[in-house]
Amino acid sequence: MKLLFCGRRGVGKSTIIRRLVPPGFPVAGFETFFAQGEDGGTGLYMRRPWDVQALCGPENQVGRRGAVPGTAVGFPQVFDRCGTSLLRDVPAGSLVVMDELGHLEREAALFLQQVRRILTGPYHVLAAVKADDQPHLREFRELPGVKVLQVTSENREEQYLRARVWLEEAGIFSRG
Repeated sequence: MKLLFCGRRGVGKSTIIRRLVPPGFPVAGFETFFAQGEDGGTGLYMRRPWDVQALCGPENQVGRRGAVPGTAVGFPQVFDRCGTSLLRDVPAGSLVVMDELGHLEREAALFLQQVRRILTGPYHVLAAVKADDQPHLREFRELPGVKVLQVTSENREEQYLRARVWLEEAGIFSRG
């Protein structure tokens, strides 16, 4: 099962994913988050999903806020190094969280190759995807076997319930 939650910033894509995964359930993948960096600026960092102990430094800073409010600048070389390492060596059948796929990684060829491998491989995937019309995001949404759920603030509870039913029917969280 591969579910892509697509929508604008702040509609609840990440929250849906967090609600779907039972506490303590093993996940692979990554999440991105904004935090104050070592340089005092606001950086975009990547870590294992929900690893609140992860440090924020140049080794996992995949971007930073742009000079214009609401914009950010990506660091493709860090996506390629850090992001690729978080998606490498994932055992078949694993649940992989990718939160979030957007435009900042568009030039990170190695990272995009790993995302593509996960989305077409023997994995269960829960991914938050920006609604941007980027070629790589379009490609991911159109891959065979991927279910796309468009999330808005008005339908997020409905989409959460729909995804929960699909995951329960697939037995993904019933493994011992």
